[in-house]
Amino acid sequence: MGVSAFGEVANVPIRQVSVNGDFRFLDRARIEKSMLPHLGTGFFMVNLPQIRAELQRMPLVHEVTVRRAWPDRLLVFITEQVPVLRFGADGYLNPYADVFRPDEPLAVPGLPMVDGPPGSEKLLLAAFDSYTEILEPAGVRIASIVLDGKHACRITLTNDTEVLLGRREIDHKVKLLSRLLQTKWAGQRDRLARIDMRYSNGVSVAWRDAPPPVAAR
Repeated sequence: MGVSAFGEVANVPIRQVSVNGDFRFLDRARIEKSMLPHLGTGFFMVNLPQIRAELQRMPLVHEVTVRRAWPDRLLVFITEQVPVLRFGADGYLNPYADVFRPDEPLAVPGLPMVDGPPGSEKLLLAAFDSYTEILEPAGVRIASIVLDGKHACRITLTNDTEVLLGRREIDHKVKLLSRLLQTKWAGQRDRLARIDMRYSNGVSVAWRDAPPPVAAR
């Protein structure tokens, strides 16, 4: 009798799916539509790990929890990915330096970009936070940070000034850049086209409205 009763309960079909979460980018209707194949499955027969895996494959889904709710419901709880930086041409970094790539660009105007070799994501996120803090007193903001294959660093500011930092003593160079922007170049920031700080004994500057670079010490 007990086995028979369990069989009857197990075969009670799932009739409803409730999708919960605060969504800025995810399409709730798309998620609900993806759950349609699971409707009609028995209450205890529905495959929760499979549903979780299917939802987790969506590029904008960060975490998923799926539960049964008697007598005929599935409760789906989704945490959406939060983009803090663009990563390369088509990716984004979340606050944990995980890369995700949505099907279409996200509507987040002005989001700074970082790029670098595989495995550099945490380094780039930490560098962006650190350099932003260092440059804040100078009143400038970072548009992008790029590491090449040899981990040479290049920063572009929001006024399109390009800063070449090389591979060594980068933190020291960013602090020097902040001081120069507050003092020597305080009234000329928008004239700076390129600042090359890869030298051991000076800085090379290219101005937007002047011929070849001159050395500044």
